[in-house]
Formats: sequence, structure tokens, C-alpha cells
Amino acid sequence: MKNRVFFLFFFLVFTSINLFAVEDSNTKSIYQLDHKWISQQNKSYLLKELGGLPVVTTMTFASCPGACPLMISDIKSFDKLLSKKEKNKIKYVTFSIDPARDTPSALTKFYKKMRLDNRWLLLTSDAEQAREMAAVLGFSYKDIGDGDFTHSTSLYLLSSEGVLLARKERSSDWKEFLDKFRSEIAKKQ
Repeated sequence: MKNRVFFLFFFLVFTSINLFAVEDSNTKSIYQLDHKWISQQNKSYLLKELGGLPVVTTMTFASCPGACPLMISDIKSFDKLLSKKEKNKIKYVTFSIDPARDTPSALTKFYKKMRLDNRWLLLTSDAEQAREMAAVLGFSYKDIGDGDFTHSTSLYLLSSEGVLLARKERSSDWKEFLDKFRSEIAKKQ
């Protein structure tokens, strides 16, 4: 019986992740996931509502003492590379890996602490959707107890349709992100 349950779980996870490997770019969009997320403003969002502009995204948790604030700072560094016109053509979104504690109130405190602007959405959902989002993005994390997590520090650039365009590690430069972002917004002009 355990083997059947494991096989069913593996099959469901594999097939849901495999949807994003199909050649048609519309089927690679994370916006196909039927997820409902809650923002720091306590507003509900379906992923498809994030479309329309390119998105720089990652996964964080509001009580993170080190890596998550650094990742937000990295994204803010990217934003400083953009012209005023380009800044109006991008969104920044984080998905929580700690939905049990990342309430809208906790996200609001983190939003204020990091001095974010109205282009930023900090989103929380449930543990299952966080795991699925991490799997789709290729973001690794593990709950190590006492409210702490180990996690990767990858940042992702999504097209305005939710298709992954670029992935950046902390140690790499912004060239690929900038090139892909500028190429994406050029398509819309």
C-alpha cells in the first residue's frame, strides 16, 4: 500500500512539473498553476493576475535573519540599473516558504522593514502551494525547525506571461537579467 501511495504522489508531482517542459511557451507559464496567494495587503491573487509585466521573483520568509533581506537587497540593486521608464515596466514578487508564520501582517512588517514600493507583492499561501512553486521554479528549501529554513538564493525573471526567462545566483552579475528584461519589454513596444 505504501508503494502505491508513493507512486501516486510521485506521478502527480512529476506530471504537474512536467507541464512546464512542453515546447509551447504558453504551457511553461507558472500562471497556469491554479494557486491562490494572499498579499501583504491581505488581497487574494490568482497567479494569472500577476501577468502583464515582467516579474522578478524569488522565495523568502519574513522572519529570515540573513539571506532573504540580502536577496531583497539584490533585487533592489537590479532595480537601480533600470531607467525611470523601465522601472514602470516591472513587478517584484516574493513567494513565502513559511506560510504558517507569514501572515499578511508579518509580510507588511517585512515590506516596511525592507522599504519596498508599490511594485512589490509579498505573497503567502499554504505549504503545499509553496512546495509546488519551489519545484516549478527550481528553488530549494528545507524547514530546519525553530522557525528557520535553509534555502537557495536564486532570483528569477519571468516574462509578462509567466514564462521563466532567466535565473540568477547571488554570485553572478545582472547582464543576462538585464538583457532578457530589455528584450521582453521591447516585444511589447
